[in-house]
Amino acid sequence: ETIATTPRSSGHESAPSSPQQSQGRLASAATASHLRRGVRAGLGVFLGVVILAIGITFLLPESYVGIARVELAGASPQNYDPYRLQTEFAVIESSVVLKPVADSLNLGERWRKMFTEHGRTLPDDEVVELLKHELVLQPVRNTSLFEVQYYSPSSKEAAEIANKISEVYCALDRKSTRLNS
Repeated sequence: ETIATTPRSSGHESAPSSPQQSQGRLASAATASHLRRGVRAGLGVFLGVVILAIGITFLLPESYVGIARVELAGASPQNYDPYRLQTEFAVIESSVVLKPVADSLNLGERWRKMFTEHGRTLPDDEVVELLKHELVLQPVRNTSLFEVQYYSPSSKEAAEIANKISEVYCALDRKSTRLNS
């Protein structure tokens, strides 16, 4: 008596496939493998950039911003002048405003150790240029206000300079308004 045995099937096998079908499966597997590699590479690059950005952020020196808001005198929608804001910003960035700020806060003396090699007092024109470099003037949208922003490594100094710039500008603006009246 002969007993025939057949190999057990896993249930996933089908009839013998043609060479074209097996090539299709290989191409599909290769595409999936390339896709997985691409996703891994993309994820690696993303994580690398995030880690680099975090590292650079911690290496940068601390910087603070002092902000003072100022209202443009006589500004209203009825007498809108598109060049007025540009003109006022130019006045604020000029030595007419920045030199009195530097003098009243004694910035030439305060900054001498930070910006000079021999500890000499900074000349007024250099102090004005240093003030301009860290000064940002920004209009406040849909209002007659603008912001005086000053950046500094010291929070106290940033606030002090922004407030002093706005005070000197407002005093100058009131003075010129009285003269023109």
